[in-house]
Amino acid sequence: METLPDFISIIIVAQGRKEFVKFAIDTALNQTMDRSMYEIIVVKDFSDPATDRMIDENGIMGITVDPASGEKLSRVAVKRSRGNIVCFLDDDDLYDKNRLEKIRAIFSNQKIGYYHNSVITVDEAGNPTNSLNRIQPVQPFIAGADGRNERVIAEMLRVGASFNISSIAVRKELMYEFMDYYERLPLSLDLFLFYSALMSKYDMYIDSEKLSYYRLHKSVSNSIGTYEEFKAKREWFLKLLVDDYLLITDMVKGSVAEKYALAELSEAKLRLDIFRQDRERKPSISDYARMLGMALPGKWSYHVELIILSLSSRILAERTRRMVYNRYMEEVGNVISEKPDLMVESA
Repeated sequence: METLPDFISIIIVAQGRKEFVKFAIDTALNQTMDRSMYEIIVVKDFSDPATDRMIDENGIMGITVDPASGEKLSRVAVKRSRGNIVCFLDDDDLYDKNRLEKIRAIFSNQKIGYYHNSVITVDEAGNPTNSLNRIQPVQPFIAGADGRNERVIAEMLRVGASFNISSIAVRKELMYEFMDYYERLPLSLDLFLFYSALMSKYDMYIDSEKLSYYRLHKSVSNSIGTYEEFKAKREWFLKLLVDDYLLITDMVKGSVAEKYALAELSEAKLRLDIFRQDRERKPSISDYARMLGMALPGKWSYHVELIILSLSSRILAERTRRMVYNRYMEEVGNVISEKPDLMVESA
């Protein structure tokens, strides 16, 4: 597919879930930027008459992938996209109406290859919530390709610059540079794009402006639900997250980013250790040592607690898991509503 300069592709990925995609499409359509300057691609693994009708009526490219094919939905859409700038939108997230205008302005600087904006967390109905408060940048900054030392990488990770695919935009060529890793990636496209950008020749723009809405709801990754659902979802998600980081650590091997990818891998392995039923691939001594000696910025006390939880799960597995579940539900369990009516209106 021919790539057009100064053209943006929004890729909305809907995998096995249809109840929120209409709202995601609405926020992609209702951008302040002229529609002639961007395209919308909706890629999904199901058929739904209402969604298909909305796609057809609004000049959107719709792609339906057979779940049995094993094809990665985002990769299929990227190959069909025409923009030299690609941004993703999870089917359950939302864009602020000014997001594409901001992205276009940022990428007018040809040195920028990666953009990440801050988020507003919303509940199932789209209402802003204080649940899952994350550290975010106080002001925007650029991490230049020539100055991405350990201190800069640590700060980007501290403010969540790798979190949430709906907050990220990249130059398409950055994805193709590491396409062999992308094709083998189990789950976390946001992590892959962040570490790919660290390895690239491009500068990275980390924005404090909140231009995406991250929805908490009863889904696979968010793990909101009953205790038994929580355990199953956590184990499933963390197994894939560990596999993501194993791939990423190989991709960044020998670079300044390697020690941080290893630290995040160790953290994921300890989190998984709490929920694994088979007890295979337990954290090693080096994983525990890394949590103490190479803890990510602002996470030292959390990592000490994680070590204690991991070790206690060997003896008091159910009690430890139940404690983690109760704490999580106290933080985010109040975000579930009866139905997702709508929604947030952009300011």
